[in-house]
Amino acid sequence: MAAAPLTNVSPTNILNALYAKQPTEGPRYLPSTFDFTEYVTWVVDYTLVTQNHQVSSIQALYIDNSNNSAAVTFSTSGGQIITIPAGAQAYMPIILNDTPRFNVTSTGTKCIILALNFAVLPCVWQS
Repeated sequence: MAAAPLTNVSPTNILNALYAKQPTEGPRYLPSTFDFTEYVTWVVDYTLVTQNHQVSSIQALYIDNSNNSAAVTFSTSGGQIITIPAGAQAYMPIILNDTPRFNVTSTGTKCIILALNFAVLPCVWQS
């Protein structure tokens, strides 16, 4: 099978990734609980908190999926997909551009996330 042709990247394909920046406001987090018995997919939008300068960017997530009976998946408009298994917790970098928005999907029960305005190394562990 032949390899796919090389794709040229033009300057119009380059987006700002607000990752690994030291936040001027200091380290902060935004807690949220998602009830997947109510909705299977939640749209999470941090535009207001970034526009109001409460946080400069969302750079990572702490995900507590320890009490959820199913995996939880995060998907960004840039194509990043993060899946955390049922019964696990994780720290995960999330790459968002100027629109800090992503979807959270699960067929389980509940998941807690803390959106972090600082960078972390990825780590997943079973609870």
